Amino acid sequence: DLRRRGGRGDPEGVSRLMVCLTVLYPRPSDPDTFHRRYLDEHVPIVNRFLSRHGLVRWSMGRTLDALDKHRRPIEFVANLYFESSPEAVLDALASPEGEQMLAHALGLADQGLESHISVIDEWTLA
Repeated sequence: DLRRRGGRGDPEGVSRLMVCLTVLYPRPSDPDTFHRRYLDEHVPIVNRFLSRHGLVRWSMGRTLDALDKHRRPIEFVANLYFESSPEAVLDALASPEGEQMLAHALGLADQGLESHISVIDEWTLA
């Protein structure tokens, strides 16, 4: 069950476990073109493919500043939330269609990208 009532140490409210794919994009050589192509091209690809694999919502945004000044600057962050198991998400990403989606993202991100899969505990506060 992905939903549970808060227990010891949990904030009040209802929590649920979700899988989150976080993608970090360093500053591209042409940020405006990257953002336009990301929204016009990549978002529809992601929605079409990952909605079939448990994607329920996602957020994206430009970063304002880094707390760690010694790391390369990250321009853009995307967080994709799934009501699936981590294995199901990883299997989808490793499929031929998932590899095509990744190749498209890498084609936009001329400085590369970094991605992480995590299981998160998300609370809806009462």
